[in-house]
Amino acid sequence: MVITFINSMVVPEDQTNRFIEFWDRGARYVSSCAGFRSTSLHQNIHSGDYQFYTVACWDSEEAFKAATSSEWWSEFTKEFGFGSPLTGLVATPAICEVVRDDQNKFS
Repeated sequence: MVITFINSMVVPEDQTNRFIEFWDRGARYVSSCAGFRSTSLHQNIHSGDYQFYTVACWDSEEAFKAATSSEWWSEFTKEFGFGSPLTGLVATPAICEVVRDDQNKFS
């Protein structure tokens, strides 16, 4: 089953450039992993709880978990700084399945 990974992220304004550089590194890595389909980074254009959102599609939850449980990913996320009070970066991830989209007939 195809899954969508959505990650809502709090990124302090002074961390924006660093965050985008790290996001690019992570995107390059996952794009080389088995089962990866696509990813995109979205920035909130209005004020809100989250400044950025990652949306990534994978062939399966197993493929996503294999990519994100690697040693490379573990070291990368430590360096990235999510969850560290020093960086102020906070992630709220979710693994989702499509319920409706424009490819299916709407009820």
